[in-house]
Amino acid sequence: MNRRDAILAAGATLLLAGCGRDIPTSKKRPPFITWTRVTGVSMKPTFPEECFVETQVGYPYEDLKEGDTVIFWDYFRGSGMTHHRLVAKQGGNWIAQGDNPVTNAVADRPWVTPDNYVARTTGKYSVFLII
Repeated sequence: MNRRDAILAAGATLLLAGCGRDIPTSKKRPPFITWTRVTGVSMKPTFPEECFVETQVGYPYEDLKEGDTVIFWDYFRGSGMTHHRLVAKQGGNWIAQGDNPVTNAVADRPWVTPDNYVARTTGKYSVFLII
């Protein structure tokens, strides 16, 4: 190890030792909050058509509960991502359904699984996104 590497290593050690808090791990890391644009009418009247929803990327799948709204990959219909509500749990998977009774009279296929789950939404939305 040369002198420069030794100084960098010592500085990093002091920085970590002096920060006074734990280094986040995948279990401790809080979800990343972002806004995602959703289209369609399947979640009306809860969410307006063409709105932005506050999204928690990294929210643990095992912490989801009935009534949460989530974004997941819809590989069955090939329509990309879907934003629907969790209505029931079957084993380790969730059954999701849109809130609009006209367009979503039955539950979704596929179910929400750890493999196709993307994010949880908080319920907050905006029809405008100002940066």
